[in-house]
Amino acid sequence: MITTELIDSQRLFPSFSGNQARELSLALGKVVEQREKSQLAKLVTKEDFSELKQIVTSLAVAQQKTEQRIDDLVVAQQKTEQRIDDLVVAQQKTEQRIDDLVVAQQKTEQRIDDLVVAQEKTEQHLEKLTERVDDLAVAQQKTESQIQKLTKIVGKVQKDVGGIGNTFGYVLEDRAIKTLPSLLKTDFNIEVKNMIRDFIEYDEENSDEINILGYGIKENKNIMIVGEAKYQVSKKHIDVLKKMIKRVQKVKKIHIFPLFVCASAAPPVKKYAQQQGIKLYYSYQLEL
Repeated sequence: MITTELIDSQRLFPSFSGNQARELSLALGKVVEQREKSQLAKLVTKEDFSELKQIVTSLAVAQQKTEQRIDDLVVAQQKTEQRIDDLVVAQQKTEQRIDDLVVAQQKTEQRIDDLVVAQEKTEQHLEKLTERVDDLAVAQQKTESQIQKLTKIVGKVQKDVGGIGNTFGYVLEDRAIKTLPSLLKTDFNIEVKNMIRDFIEYDEENSDEINILGYGIKENKNIMIVGEAKYQVSKKHIDVLKKMIKRVQKVKKIHIFPLFVCASAAPPVKKYAQQQGIKLYYSYQLEL
């Protein structure tokens, strides 16, 4: 009698795994036992074998599908492992970048520390500079105060010098008025009749003070002598005298003899006076 214990599963189904072979053996054994119990036949019939063959074929197809799925899983596993390797490499690069950032951050912090130190030094210098500026401001105030005092002194000196200059001018004019008649007689044969310090009026509001004003005769012709006296004559003084003579000529229809009395005159001024037809007399030529 055939039983499940007599069936060698691995021998009958060598192309199946152990569990599948055992399951097939058990199924076959049950069929055989049922055949024996029902006494329909003592051996496996042709129909039973055909049915069993179909079962085996189905199991073979299932096994092939399982193996295909296993192959697909192997490929998927390989792809997964490749992705894991790629992720490992990416992680290593990320860690390297993090390390680089850490180093850069340390350098940045060092630069910040250096800037803080530099800023502190700058603030110290600024405090010292502020103190110096304050000191300079105080010194400037003192200087301005001294300048104001000096300005007053200079103003007073200028006033005094102006007074001295005016005094000298008046003295020079007085000496010129006293001495010029004889000098003009000797140098130009002018007979001076009168010489004074006086004003020439042009109208009720306008007039000129003539420091040296005289009248005389030369070659039987009446002339007017118009002159100025300055300690040191300049071209500007010459021009002022010329303008004044033009104003006088508009109201006095007479020939004018211009002259200038001074203590000194630079060579260019002497030449300029000569070009303008103005006679220069010097203080050393005048009587005391």
